[in-house]
Amino acid sequence: MNASRFTLYLGLMTFLLSPQAMANAPTAAPPPAPSQMVKLSSMGHLVNHDKRISTFKTLLHQAKLESVLNAHGAMTLFAPSNEALGELPKSITHKLEHDAKFRKAFIMSHVFAGKMSTDFLRKTDTIRALTAREYMIRKENNTLLVDNQSFLAQDINASNGMLHIVNGPLIQAD
Repeated sequence: MNASRFTLYLGLMTFLLSPQAMANAPTAAPPPAPSQMVKLSSMGHLVNHDKRISTFKTLLHQAKLESVLNAHGAMTLFAPSNEALGELPKSITHKLEHDAKFRKAFIMSHVFAGKMSTDFLRKTDTIRALTAREYMIRKENNTLLVDNQSFLAQDINASNGMLHIVNGPLIQAD
């Protein structure tokens, strides 16, 4: 490096490190205060307040399984929409209304251990519900399907997991 370049370099460095230059330098934004941080709701809270799945919420309350969705630990819930539950055959609707054991199994067949985002689901072929039933995951025309049900809403974060709203219940024949 010749002397004139060195002098220019030294002058530039001296200026950049001067108090005047440092006072005008951009700074990173401070981290948000704890009161500004987003607090995620529990899965139970999300289900209780989402009108799209109020029928599922009613079944959950009738089955006395609210505590499952408020538990600590990661879970994923595939909640069928009100419209989907309204289209169930009368025989299944009757069982949901009058058979407590069937109602509990129905609810639990929609709950899965672990927080499963759609990114995760795209990389797997099957998932296992808390009832130990396995459901197929597949992609059709760039649409992700769980047990042939598509997503109406996906990747809704909860403090204890992930909620997806699907266009049909996850039902397997015994």
